[in-house]
Amino acid sequence: MRTTRTLLSCVNELGRALYVILLLTWYSCGSNDISPIVDIPKPTIEDSVKVVYHPVIINVINAGNLSKSVATGRKDSIEQMKIIGSINGTDVKFIRTMAKLNYLDLSEANFMNGGEYYYSYYCFLYYDNGNYNVYRYEYVYTLSETINEYTFFKYPGLRKIILPNSAISIGTAALYGCSNLESITIGDNIETITNMTDNNGYSASNGWYALGGCPCLKEVTVSSKNKYFKSINGVLYKGNNTIILFPPNKDSIYTIPSNVNYIYDRAFCDAVKMGKIYCLNPVPPKLGNDVFKNVDKSKCILFVPKGSSNAYSYTGQWGDFTKIVEIMQ
Repeated sequence: MRTTRTLLSCVNELGRALYVILLLTWYSCGSNDISPIVDIPKPTIEDSVKVVYHPVIINVINAGNLSKSVATGRKDSIEQMKIIGSINGTDVKFIRTMAKLNYLDLSEANFMNGGEYYYSYYCFLYYDNGNYNVYRYEYVYTLSETINEYTFFKYPGLRKIILPNSAISIGTAALYGCSNLESITIGDNIETITNMTDNNGYSASNGWYALGGCPCLKEVTVSSKNKYFKSINGVLYKGNNTIILFPPNKDSIYTIPSNVNYIYDRAFCDAVKMGKIYCLNPVPPKLGNDVFKNVDKSKCILFVPKGSSNAYSYTGQWGDFTKIVEIMQ
């Protein structure tokens, strides 16, 4: 019996010793030395802390009365707000003056015609005879069922916005230039995004996009009830085969699925972190204007299916990448 116990004790000690040796080997080698190498990265969901929002809920009975619905002295202390009810230009103008607002939930709000103008800009009037000498101020008002042009143009405080489920269109520069915006949620019924959808289903050439110019943007999500747009891993698509917008602060590696056949104007504009793009379609997708503007194409590697590197090399904009590498699919 004593001999058996002695043997068992020796075995246990030997097992512990082997375990220590394995641990030392692991740490001396480092995890990078044993990580598997794959040709095509698989989409992953980033590990992150779930942010819980507790917005101040404001019920607006009559459009134009948002300022009256906010408690006196609270306007410049509210950081998170949800609006329920109808709002117009007067209310948008009020929102744009809220100094600390960073989270805005408009999912249950309805834009209405009327109220004060909330934005103005100096422009010239174009005439067929080439006369550019007529200047005037343009004043922007809210429109029913529309997130009209310049609604939150260059609003610096916003970090997350949920757009109304009742809206059917997003106007030019509606969220353009929001320097700290990280997340956009598109509602149930959006059908058109100005300057991203023309009569042919392709993009217009104007660079003042509804959602562009937001360098901190990490994700665009879309309601599952929306019939026209969708979000795939935080990237905005029209249907399954057209990329509209890649959030510029999202990732350094992105895989364009094999079924994508068109990419909108400036879809990857300002994605300065981008280091690798895997495009799985053997036929280079058609591109709008300046799709990869400000992406460093001398450093970013473009991976394409085996046998298609020549096709990409001789196709406009794709051929601007200096490193095009074929991969096995």
